[in-house]
Amino acid sequence: MAQPGPVLDLDNERTVLGKVGTSWPIIIDANDVLNNAPALCSRLCREFGIDENGIQYTWQPLLEKERHNDPVKAHFGQSILGSSGIKAAIETNIDLDAEEASWCKEFDETVAGQMRKRVDEEIEDYQYLVQRALVV
Repeated sequence: MAQPGPVLDLDNERTVLGKVGTSWPIIIDANDVLNNAPALCSRLCREFGIDENGIQYTWQPLLEKERHNDPVKAHFGQSILGSSGIKAAIETNIDLDAEEASWCKEFDETVAGQMRKRVDEEIEDYQYLVQRALVV
């Protein structure tokens, strides 16, 4: 079975993304979405000229029977549809060895090894993008 290639190859895109501080394209760090949503959303609204009064940080979760019947959409949307708002959840200083150990328990050693290999291969691109993320 062929191994998948990189999720995103930034070698050619680095010239497009430019230097640190470039304002376009806007890059958002998931840590800011989960851990600093009000500041991030406010900043994005200012960038795009959108009224931030329409932002909703909490909502009523949908009952199971109200959720989408499409199994793919239901799977990918289950956490947001069943939630009541944005909750801080991402650790900013992740211990990759501990993560790999948890992947072994959740999946198996083969899958955990593949996931760790992928993270190791992609970390340079992630760090490149984080340096250029919108600052809030």
